[in-house]
Amino acid sequence: GPSELQAVLDVVLPGKVYLFAVDPGMDDPGAFLKRLTGLVKHTLKAKDGQTTLASLAAATSQRESVVRLGLKWLQARGYIRIVSEEAGEVLLDHGEDEPAEALSWVTDQLHAILGETAAYRAYFARAEKDALLHNPAD
Repeated sequence: GPSELQAVLDVVLPGKVYLFAVDPGMDDPGAFLKRLTGLVKHTLKAKDGQTTLASLAAATSQRESVVRLGLKWLQARGYIRIVSEEAGEVLLDHGEDEPAEALSWVTDQLHAILGETAAYRAYFARAEKDALLHNPAD
């Protein structure tokens, strides 16, 4: 999103910026959830359930807020249990295999946020560079 792009530019302070758009194919709920599920399985098996939102976000080409919602969806499906989340660190455990009542709401929210991401990616691919790199504080 625009705030993530601006945050990176504010930290790195590059002299020159090259923009290119690559669609990672992770805006489809099925593709995103399949990838996230695989990452979670690996985390449970090889990392004792410990991971970070940032690493999951990078591996799914999504924002941390999308990953957080994806984890809530997996929990609502009964696949996992989110034991804790603090300062971007997440501890996961195996779920109870019982879908929660919130599943419908989480599914709707996930579809909506992935739709927003897809819309921004489409905008990014066609927008003028000055519109993308404009700092609102300027």
